[in-house]
Amino acid sequence: MKKISNEKELFELFCNDDTCIDEYQEPFLNLCHNEVWAANKYMAVAVKAELVSGKYRKRKIKDPTLGTPCNTIATLKSIKDALAKLPMVEEEEIEDVECEECDGSGMVKCEYHDNHGSTHEITADCPICFGSGYVEGEPKKTGKMVVDFSTPIKLGEAYFMGCRLDILAQAMELLGLERLTMTHHGGYGIGYGKVCELQDDGVRFLLAPMLVGDIHNVIEIEV
Repeated sequence: MKKISNEKELFELFCNDDTCIDEYQEPFLNLCHNEVWAANKYMAVAVKAELVSGKYRKRKIKDPTLGTPCNTIATLKSIKDALAKLPMVEEEEIEDVECEECDGSGMVKCEYHDNHGSTHEITADCPICFGSGYVEGEPKKTGKMVVDFSTPIKLGEAYFMGCRLDILAQAMELLGLERLTMTHHGGYGIGYGKVCELQDDGVRFLLAPMLVGDIHNVIEIEV
């Protein structure tokens, strides 16, 4: 694969404030494999260091537990065909409302008893709204129908939330990839998930599986 020209856009698909573990808020150079990783709690992209131009903080991280080895092709078309089968649901919006605990001030007063028996009145961030003054209200229907990206899709021997596979498809389009080789099926072992790995020359994608029960009308990516 030639050098990547849009690495920032690629890494931003995986690395964001909503789903990242604290220490992985930014892409980093994984010294164990000489790859630049962008990762969140559910998936990651790993790119050989020579294919990117940016400078990244160096880290060493433990490799995830991969699933069963395999050698299967997953195409961008098959992934997008599966995404096109996701059901539609009525959109819900959640608006923030004033926190009743602190009356919207974000602060609460409480008493503290020290080791000498003295009582102190202190002011602190509200433990309900964490000092913001607002909490999430009840969800409200908008009347608009949207794709339900929370629906699981089967890839190999495991299920993945539709939104994760949508990110994978976006990443493939950014890189101009029409197909990936799935080298490890995902799945669940005893008490823990085993990661699915898909790769092309110099780029790997790692996806954590969902733990799901019986699913009817299975949406499956053809491999």
